Amino acid sequence: NDFVEMKMTMAEDAADNERWLRMLPALLGGTLHCIDASEEEIKRIGVKLSNGLLDLAQVLPGEIPVAALMERLLQFMRDRRNCLVVRTVCLQWICMLLVRSREDMLSSHVLNNLFEPIFESLSNSKDDVVAAALAVLARIMEGKKGEEDVVQGPEGRDLFADSTERLLELFRERREMLEIKGGAMIRHLCGNLNSRHLYVTVARFIQHNSHDLEFAQQLVQTFNWILLTAVETKSLRDELLKTRPLSEFDVLDCQAAQTGKAAASRPLFLHLLEPWFFNPVSALALCLWAQQYEFAVEMITRLAVFDPSLDMLRQLDQLVHLLESPVFSGLRLRLLEPRRHPALFKCLLGLAMLLPQATAFRTLSERIRVVQSGLLLEFQQMEQQQQQQQQQNQPAAGGTKLLARVMSAGSGGAGLGERDAHGFDRLLGKFDEVTASSQESSRGA
Repeated sequence: NDFVEMKMTMAEDAADNERWLRMLPALLGGTLHCIDASEEEIKRIGVKLSNGLLDLAQVLPGEIPVAALMERLLQFMRDRRNCLVVRTVCLQWICMLLVRSREDMLSSHVLNNLFEPIFESLSNSKDDVVAAALAVLARIMEGKKGEEDVVQGPEGRDLFADSTERLLELFRERREMLEIKGGAMIRHLCGNLNSRHLYVTVARFIQHNSHDLEFAQQLVQTFNWILLTAVETKSLRDELLKTRPLSEFDVLDCQAAQTGKAAASRPLFLHLLEPWFFNPVSALALCLWAQQYEFAVEMITRLAVFDPSLDMLRQLDQLVHLLESPVFSGLRLRLLEPRRHPALFKCLLGLAMLLPQATAFRTLSERIRVVQSGLLLEFQQMEQQQQQQQQQNQPAAGGTKLLARVMSAGSGGAGLGERDAHGFDRLLGKFDEVTASSQESSRGA
């Protein structure tokens, strides 16, 4: 009853702004104690009062006592005896303070004390706590409206990159966390931040921390799956579809992706491709989505000399099912124009040769059989128009000439034989280098 009366009094005396600003830290401390009470009724009233104080704090004019509030919040978050509801409420208050008093909250003193409880909360088993911690992390990382999504914190640190690297290091330390909750956490950040900036930052991290090959492979696989399937990354998929053919990029273009120059203007595909080499199947899926079919054919040719591991076969199986999903309907429709996309058809044929004769192989074989039927119809129509007398030849002979004609037709622009002046070969060399290291590491293990 006392707490309810306090909330009612607060509503009546809201005009006394200075008084309420001074009282907020003490009120918050008492409220958190109530939330941690063993009696459910007191806990319920405490949560209700906390919500009322949160609403009041957001509208009160004047300078909010950030230091005193953060002292109380961190005190309760560090006490492991407190219940998870207390931690969630504390994170909600921190999120409000990052909106209300952003400059004060991004000071070095506050951030240095804040990162540890945030990332500790991310490791929590309760989804509500993790969601609240992710909301705080996104508030720290986000940029100001109308500006580039890069926040320069104290001492010139890039808070976006620093926070991203801390999260990835947490994934490295807790691999099971990446497997179980990593996807949902990444999607949450993509939905609340500049997803392109996040992926470019992650790509740089992978490129510069390639000593842990197993972790790099797992990280690429997780981020690639989200990239190609999640609603939150649709804008990235749209950008990738607009990528020019690799044959149009020169060596300097491809090297710029490695050094990270002019990141905002560079194609996203070039930012991701080399780091994605640490997981060849993910790199292959990326190339197929970005319509880099000639490069995909070269990658499949190289994958054929691998000693296929169970994990690689499992990923190839997943890739086939991904190609049959609604998101890749555009690729399947391009199979209706094999003369315009001969490398795509050759890529699927090569992929079928890599698969064992199981479900994925049968699925892909059915798709190829449909395309071959369409090719045969197209070939017969061409023969009717150009060589009506030769149409009496045996179907088998026509089928033999079909693939050769399709592979040689519709290859406008710079072909494989003209790529020496471009970055195409440099990227293939990098792919060979990364995959060779991965194979040696697997044999050593």
